Amino acid sequence: MDWRRAESGLRYRFPGSGKVVVRLESGRAVLAEGSRLVYRRGEVDWSLAAGGGGAVGKWLHRAQRRAAGMEARMNRYAGSGEVGFAAADPGEVAPVELRPGAAEVVCQAESLVAVEAGVRADVALVRRIREAGSRTTLAMVRLMGEGVAFLCAHGSGLTVELEAGEAVEAAWWAVAWYEATADYRLAVAEGGGLFREPRAWMAGITGPGRVVLQGQRGGMRGW
Repeated sequence: MDWRRAESGLRYRFPGSGKVVVRLESGRAVLAEGSRLVYRRGEVDWSLAAGGGGAVGKWLHRAQRRAAGMEARMNRYAGSGEVGFAAADPGEVAPVELRPGAAEVVCQAESLVAVEAGVRADVALVRRIREAGSRTTLAMVRLMGEGVAFLCAHGSGLTVELEAGEAVEAAWWAVAWYEATADYRLAVAEGGGLFREPRAWMAGITGPGRVVLQGQRGGMRGW
C-alpha cells in the first residue's frame, strides 16, 4: 500500500476501516491516547505528552482531558519506524491539515485518533446529555496549530459544505468534526403529544465552513 504525505511531510497510510499507520522519521512525533495505539515497530519511543506547553506545544491538561472524557494520559511517539492507531469504533479516518491562517477544527473527543506534534488543543465544549434513559458526555475539542490530525467519522461519513448563513441540523452525536469558522449550537426540543416524550437534543451548525457527519456513535462514555 502506497504511503501518503501530509503537507507537513509526515507519511501515513490507511490499512483498514478506522485505522491509520504513521511512518515516523527522525525529528517527527505524533500524539494519541494510549488506548488508540495498536502497535509500534522500529526505533519508536513513547513518553507522556506535556500538558500546557513544552516541546510538543500546548495540549490538554489532565483535568481538561478528564472533563472531556478522555484518558488522563496522552502519549507522545517519536523516533524512526511505524506506529499504528485505531479509532474507538470502525469508521472512516481522514487526515485534516492544520496550518497558520487556515481554519481551526473542532472535533468530538471520540473522533480524535492521533495528531502530529505541533497541533495544539483546547476544550471547546463539555455537555452531559440526558435522553431516552441514557446519560452520556458530549465533549468537543478544538484543534489548532500546524500539522495533520487523524479524525474518524464512525460508521459512514458525510461531508456538508456550508456557505455563509447556511445551516444544517443533525443529531447531537452525529457531528464528528467541523471547521471553526462555522457556529455550533446545541438545542433541546421538548416532546409533545398526549404522552410527553423525552427531550431530543440536536446540533445546529451555521456556515461558513465544512461539517463532517457520522452514521453512528463512536464509543462514547456514560456517566
